[in-house]
Amino acid sequence: MTDGGMDPDGGGEPMRECADSETCDNGLDDDCDGVVEEGCTCTPGETAVCFSGNPAGRNVGQCGDGTMLCEGSFEFGEWGPCEGESLEQPEMCDVAGLDEDCDGAANEDCECVEGDPPLPCGTDEGECVAGVQNCVLGSRTACEGATGPTAELCDGLDNDCDGNVDEMLTRSCGTDVGACAFGTETCADGGWGACEGGTAPGTESCDGTDDDCDGSVDENVMRDCGSDVGACGFGTELCTSGAFGECMGATDPVAESCNGSDD
Repeated sequence: MTDGGMDPDGGGEPMRECADSETCDNGLDDDCDGVVEEGCTCTPGETAVCFSGNPAGRNVGQCGDGTMLCEGSFEFGEWGPCEGESLEQPEMCDVAGLDEDCDGAANEDCECVEGDPPLPCGTDEGECVAGVQNCVLGSRTACEGATGPTAELCDGLDNDCDGNVDEMLTRSCGTDVGACAFGTETCADGGWGACEGGTAPGTESCDGTDDDCDGSVDENVMRDCGSDVGACGFGTELCTSGAFGECMGATDPVAESCNGSDD
């Protein structure tokens, strides 16, 4: 049987084979119970090398044997605990290149090791500021201290850090209310240019259209009607729905009478 096989990531120490019972005189923990040579007899006072870890990692990398003492006061004794051994540990991404998990490889699966210099990241182009990626626990951090690109603005700066300033920036101008239509302003030298290509508000006329683009049609459009010759007086025609209405308020001509006036 085995005690769990390879580590979850597929690396680390090799699969460990566990026996159903302990084998004497090999200094190993054959049945994987954490005890070496249990149930085996020995001569009191003698010592032996021992290793309670995975036999595949014995004296590999940082792993090494310990010693055990035969304990007892009669002809046959029993082995005491294995002391002074160095067992496998999780692999550390260290600059010394030590093999802590005793699999014959150092710093495996490490992107970097402690003490490695920071890696530059990002860009210094335009308004951007480069950062660095540090080494923490064997992996590179995200880019730290960097100022990244932002949307390009009409400000004379390279905000998106592509090496160009205010490139291809336009915006709508004017209005599209009524008879009007939007125009376009183009950015140049950090400022917006004239509004071009649109239809600007005009003078309101009696045509059923919102000529001055204020949201109202033919509002307050009127004209004089009638005559102001002699005793007559102008009236007013008010525009409604694109047409002028009845002449209101005028003084109309009447039959001439002998009154000294041009009736």
